[in-house]
Amino acid sequence: MRDEALELYRLAAPDYEYQDGIWATDPPRVARLKRALAELPEDDRRLLVLYAETGSFRKCGELMGYSYTWVWRRYTAARAALLEKLK
Repeated sequence: MRDEALELYRLAAPDYEYQDGIWATDPPRVARLKRALAELPEDDRRLLVLYAETGSFRKCGELMGYSYTWVWRRYTAARAALLEKLK
């Protein structure tokens, strides 16, 4: 299942990457969110992106090979870190 999670992340990740300079086409709020997301550790970023794509802690757990509880706790910490960067 981890290969499936990695593939889903690879497909979704470009939509969440921050672009700077004249080629940046995102509205300022979206660019700010992407910049904050880019500052997070890779595992946290991957979990947040997978959750955004699947909308399910259980599905993220299946894809990543972790329990629902582990995913929920890790997501909660990653989300708190993201919100802190957005302050």
